[in-house]
Amino acid sequence: MNNIQIFCDFDGTVSKIDTLNNFLHIYGDKEWLEIEKQWEQGLIGSRECLSKQMKVVSDMSEQKLDEFLNRVEIDEHFCKFLNLIRKNHIDFYIVSDGFDYFINKILENNGIKDIKVFANKLTLSHGKFITEFPYNEKKCSTSAGVCKCEIIKKYFNATKSLFYIGDGVSDFCASKMADFLFAKGRLLEYCKKDKYSGKYPNLIGFCDFNDIICYLKKYLRNN
Repeated sequence: MNNIQIFCDFDGTVSKIDTLNNFLHIYGDKEWLEIEKQWEQGLIGSRECLSKQMKVVSDMSEQKLDEFLNRVEIDEHFCKFLNLIRKNHIDFYIVSDGFDYFINKILENNGIKDIKVFANKLTLSHGKFITEFPYNEKKCSTSAGVCKCEIIKKYFNATKSLFYIGDGVSDFCASKMADFLFAKGRLLEYCKKDKYSGKYPNLIGFCDFNDIICYLKKYLRNN
């Protein structure tokens, strides 16, 4: 019986790009960049940011949206990673401050099913997006759309080791809860800062999921 649970970000971690930002670059009014600056400066939380940004996209069709999502690539080793964790009966959750429509479509395009996804809800109606935030928490310190910390608190089994995989700002808080943290990009830079280094005794930088597979195999052999 394994002693691991894995929580994993999606955009820039599983997917090769930040899907939403790329989408807004192509289809959004330039106003989305000003909204992004407000979020980066801490003037608004990500829930407000996402809600406002999706309103600057108009005349969107399901066909046009799916054509965009069909072009999004995922890490080439992710399916192999899923085979490994399923073989070893490891619980795996995607926790994303992105949108479920995007994530589910991209996973479906790659033949991936039966993954529990926690993300903001997105629907398309008459050419406009409707956003909902079922995993928002009023007490969330970053006013995120999805409070990843609360999801981990709810679903994590304290008898197991918590593995967390991420790459960006939305992972900062949740990463502090990990027993083993796989980080790249802005998350890795954040964790390497001296004032935070003591909080990450098991910090593993990674480039792609093959790095995680190698580490996980070694961990399973030794535990």
